Amino acid sequence: MLRRAPTAVDARVDHTNLTPLMLAAAGSKKNTDIIRHLKDNGAQVNAQDNKGRTPVMHAASAGRLFNLKFLLDEPSVDISIRDGEEKTTALMYAAESGSASGVELLLAVPDIDPMLKDQNGWTALTFAAWMGSLDMVELLLEDPRVIMALEHGPSDAMISSSIPDGRGETQRLTNTDFALKVACEREHLGVIHRLLKDGRFDPNLCDDDGYTLLHYAVVYERVEVAEVFLEYGARTDISNHSGKTALDLAKGSERMIKILEEPREKN
Repeated sequence: MLRRAPTAVDARVDHTNLTPLMLAAAGSKKNTDIIRHLKDNGAQVNAQDNKGRTPVMHAASAGRLFNLKFLLDEPSVDISIRDGEEKTTALMYAAESGSASGVELLLAVPDIDPMLKDQNGWTALTFAAWMGSLDMVELLLEDPRVIMALEHGPSDAMISSSIPDGRGETQRLTNTDFALKVACEREHLGVIHRLLKDGRFDPNLCDDDGYTLLHYAVVYERVEVAEVFLEYGARTDISNHSGKTALDLAKGSERMIKILEEPREKN
């Protein structure tokens, strides 16, 4: 049937615009034979559905490792394609699905850019932190391309901030630092420890409103997270642009106030 009508391999399924290759990629089992058959008969490996998702994205999102690996072996696969909704990449889909093995497979692609951002500024590292996966975070942090990006950082990351002791400027939260912010919100202590332990992330970064990660720990009522930030040198004297320190925002939470007021050695 497919050989008599080659266009059938890319026939679209209703309004979703799914192709047989996309369905096979996301299938509930190892569909490499089907994928091979579709590819051999001219199926488009970079076709996109109504949401802009490719077969590789479908395999990554569904955690179908055999299918993903088989698709990645195709030389014409374009791993830089983003979907049409959130500008999400296949690597982000793998991280969001919680598949460390999927992330590892995609990081092995030589021309992949693991620091691409979606329309919300999230990178694959942000998704990994959101999921609380130490394995994925470790894989990304050890990737040379991520290491280079973290070491150099953006050139426009300096903004003025109200700091009582007059130390000058404080760096702004960048897209890569969203990983710490979402880990704080989700209370993934292991991920926070991993991100902070080698000094590549500064716990005193602030966002455009002057909020530091410690401010957010207080806002999210994450007492244990605040303790971790303090352990790694988070300062309690930084005010946001409304003139509020983390301690000011902690009013009403006796436990939070107690840990913020505990004497600590200054770094």
